[in-house]
Amino acid sequence: ANSLPDLSWTSLLALKESADAFPPLKAAVGAVIAICDIAERTRSSRFDARAIALRVIEIMEVIADAVPDGSDISPPMVDSISAFSCLLREIAYVLEDIFGASSMSRFVNLNCNERRLKDIKRQLDDAYRDFLAASTLRLEVQQTQLASKQMQFAVQQEQFAIQQEQFAVQQAQSHVELQKVSFATARLLFYSRLITFFGRPLRLPYKSHPLRPDTQPMLAGQRARGHSRPTLLFFRLCMEPWSLHFERRNTGGKYPAGAAFLVFRDYFASGLCYLFLLQPDCFSSRLFTSRSPSTSKASYSIYIRDRTTNIGSYPPHVTGLGKTE
Repeated sequence: ANSLPDLSWTSLLALKESADAFPPLKAAVGAVIAICDIAERTRSSRFDARAIALRVIEIMEVIADAVPDGSDISPPMVDSISAFSCLLREIAYVLEDIFGASSMSRFVNLNCNERRLKDIKRQLDDAYRDFLAASTLRLEVQQTQLASKQMQFAVQQEQFAIQQEQFAVQQAQSHVELQKVSFATARLLFYSRLITFFGRPLRLPYKSHPLRPDTQPMLAGQRARGHSRPTLLFFRLCMEPWSLHFERRNTGGKYPAGAAFLVFRDYFASGLCYLFLLQPDCFSSRLFTSRSPSTSKASYSIYIRDRTTNIGSYPPHVTGLGKTE
């Protein structure tokens, strides 16, 4: 009715109402109204087809905005777009069938074509709503997964912080252990050099040695045998700073007769006194330790047993060192 002027359409309707007394006129007016209605419906169908096309364009723009990157589309999104593409092909086929026919065919199938166009519009609106609902649901699922991943990442960060604290504790313990190892290494080096010192004796004739002390009696009233050729075990000094002297003592039967002590003064404050018992005839030694009450420094003594003579003290002014009980 919008294709005719409002005044003309109103006149036709009034003429139809007033033509009841004149049947031929009423029939003619009814025919004119029917023709105008058919023409208007045909025109409306064309408008509907154009509106459907515009609606399809709007939906495609929405899909293009929802998928900015064509290389990163999820499989559910691909399925939704494929279903919408199938619907568009069906719509194109229906529109081509309606408006590709002759005018007489469109006139004859006017009601059917209207129903088909309405069905197309309904399907198009349903497909659009389904697409929006699926997109919204997928977005919510992605947000939930992202929140779960963020929570997992926070837990991993907390675990990493705990591991860092444990690593810091381990580093502190390692530092303490390294200090212990350093101290043990220093002690090991000290003892190894001491062993090297005792393991590399320099055997020199007793009489020809420049540091030969005076021969002392083994016991009171007993002198060393003159026919023997005693040998002085002179040990090579391998570690400094030490002071070295020989000390003769009255053993009182605690050690064998002819006892003498080779005393070393260590300047490392270990607080222990070491007594080394060396048997020159078989080159073996025994180690005795005791606390030195007189000094915090350690003293090292070698108890030497010579079968023939008793070694006096050298140098004479260094005495009283390395006391052992």
